[in-house]
Amino acid sequence: MRDGEFVVVNCMLVFSKILSEALALEKLLQRVRDVMRVDVMIVVEHDANHNQSDFLLRFNESLRYYSSLFGQYDLFNDSEPYYRYQICNMVACEGSNRVERHQTWAQWKSLLIHCGFSIFNSFIIWENEEDEEWMEHGILVITSGETEKRPLFFVSAWEILTSPSKSSDSNEG
Repeated sequence: MRDGEFVVVNCMLVFSKILSEALALEKLLQRVRDVMRVDVMIVVEHDANHNQSDFLLRFNESLRYYSSLFGQYDLFNDSEPYYRYQICNMVACEGSNRVERHQTWAQWKSLLIHCGFSIFNSFIIWENEEDEEWMEHGILVITSGETEKRPLFFVSAWEILTSPSKSSDSNEG
């Protein structure tokens, strides 16, 4: 790399698929942190609790989440096979056969901090005039357009926690 260049890794909707393998995500994040030594890691994930072991809780959460998603965006016709697979896998499969394991923003944040990352505070994203997105401590939260704004996705930027003097308290949000 030349002076002034830096490494950015884009992880869009990939981490949730790795959760089905025990410790695989932690090992991947350790590799990104220690071997690749990225400067910034962009993470985009579903903001939903679809990783529960209880079938009924997972089913109800999936029903509410995808109802909001399809109500907000005209995605179903364009992406029907993708979402059909995702919903079926999330609801009908158990154990290692279930690879769709979405978590909430709070769960992702906790895991990333535990694995040695901190929120990249210079991360700036637009604010939508229609208020379908909002910024929360440097994290873009994409919501449904319903009266009760339901988080659907989040976009965040992370840097390697390089100094023990940095505290995760600055990452609250």
